[in-house]
Formats: sequence, C-alpha cells, structure tokens
Amino acid sequence: METLEQKVIKKLEEDGFFVVRVESKGPFNFLAVRRGLVCGIQCRESRNISFEEREQLLDMETKYGIIPFIAYLAGKSLVTERIGLKED
Repeated sequence: METLEQKVIKKLEEDGFFVVRVESKGPFNFLAVRRGLVCGIQCRESRNISFEEREQLLDMETKYGIIPFIAYLAGKSLVTERIGLKED
C-alpha cells in the first residue's frame, strides 16, 4: 500500500515535475520543480492548518518564490491545495 508521500511523488512526477525530498525540519516535505516553477508541498493527515503554519508557508513564497501547497487524502483520493491568504 502506498503512503501519502509516495502518492504525492508519483502524481507530481506524472505531471512532469522534478521532485526533491526535503530532509530538514522546514515547512515542506518536498520541492517540486517544472520549467522554472518551484512548489513546496507539505503532506498532512487533513486539510486543517493553523494560522501560524499558513503564515510560515506564505512567508516562504514571499521570501523565495516557493508556491506553497498542502497534500492530504480525502477518503482514497489525493488532494492538493494551494495555500493562500486565509479568507475573512
């Protein structure tokens, strides 16, 4: 049985991304690169994300241009969502 991280890597590679696992304790599990586009992916058990985590991910976009995403399973389906500003 594939883990969430294995599913994420497989999907990203199928979509033409070069995927690198991030070994540090940073905000992302993976960096995915395709034609100059750099995405940071954080794997989670659910889509819930704290305000502090959201701010940290958005800070990575502001400072380094890394577009933040979270990936999680909804039932058996892999879901990826771009992290943006929290709606009021």
